[in-house]
Amino acid sequence: MDIKILIVDDDESIRTLFKRIFEKTYKLDIADSFEHALELLKTQKHDIVITDKNLPDNKGNIEGGMDLLKYARSHLLKCEFIIMTGYATMETAIQAIKLGAFDYIAKPFSFDSMKEKIERIVQFKKFLSEKNTFHSNKLLYDEILLKLKNKNSLDDDDIYEISNLFDTKIEHLFKKQKAIEKIMLEQGKALKEIASYARDLKEKMSSKQEGSNLAEKIFERSTTHI
Repeated sequence: MDIKILIVDDDESIRTLFKRIFEKTYKLDIADSFEHALELLKTQKHDIVITDKNLPDNKGNIEGGMDLLKYARSHLLKCEFIIMTGYATMETAIQAIKLGAFDYIAKPFSFDSMKEKIERIVQFKKFLSEKNTFHSNKLLYDEILLKLKNKNSLDDDDIYEISNLFDTKIEHLFKKQKAIEKIMLEQGKALKEIASYARDLKEKMSSKQEGSNLAEKIFERSTTHI
């Protein structure tokens, strides 16, 4: 499966590192600004977008990375986002996931960690691929027809063997489904944990109005749609 990744960062050193590490493994588009990235999203198809959150956009907003995510979701683009930021806060993580980001990573990060996040998306997209699903189902269907073509000549041992074969293949398909469900559950679990921490923080900071209000805001955002 060919994977095309759009890298968006106004830091030249970050762009250079991404190119050096990933250009032999994936197809890369690299943008140094919000405007450049938006143009690429409009004209090219990407599987993954890795963007800096704190990226000046064309309206003076300093969170252009989030605006790119909003654009992709509002236009139903089939690309998954990883949001990078140098300001690691619970609120930022919640905001990114709520807007539809697949994952989130705080700077500075190791590129081994980034590779793991990319690979999770690759496996996720492989499973959801219509071509992959159709091919898997067709192989199973064709095998069933072949085995049953001479069903009148099958003895009990043959039927038992066929039954075990189909059980094994169907179990494999279910395992792939479970792997994707696990990713979704882990994301939901993370949000619930964040909500719990925010609730505890709010209770402990009841005497400090500003901190209490922030904890309440984080709690509310992390529990929406969970």
